[in-house]
Amino acid sequence: MRAHSLAFAIFVGLPLAAATPSLVGCSKKAEAKTYATTGAIKSFSPDRKLVNIRHEDIPDYMKAMTMSFEVKNPKLIEGLSPGDQVSFKFADEDGRRVIVEITKK
Repeated sequence: MRAHSLAFAIFVGLPLAAATPSLVGCSKKAEAKTYATTGAIKSFSPDRKLVNIRHEDIPDYMKAMTMSFEVKNPKLIEGLSPGDQVSFKFADEDGRRVIVEITKK
């Protein structure tokens, strides 16, 4: 960016991104890391967009506990009920845990 462009942006109060369109959108979003584990379904949210699972240890992620996971594709959990033992994979998308695969054991 040229110095006079930056000075102009500061003078007129434009955000830096507006003064530097070539810098906007340069960074690529990192691919979400996936994890696999097993557990037992405890419950579903009323709209079935969340499933609460008591899971085993997830290596390099966390110890065993009960937590909620998002379900983007409702077909993944069709036929599953509380109490079912499952194997599943989820993606950590900026702190959101999203189920990408789930199978009844």
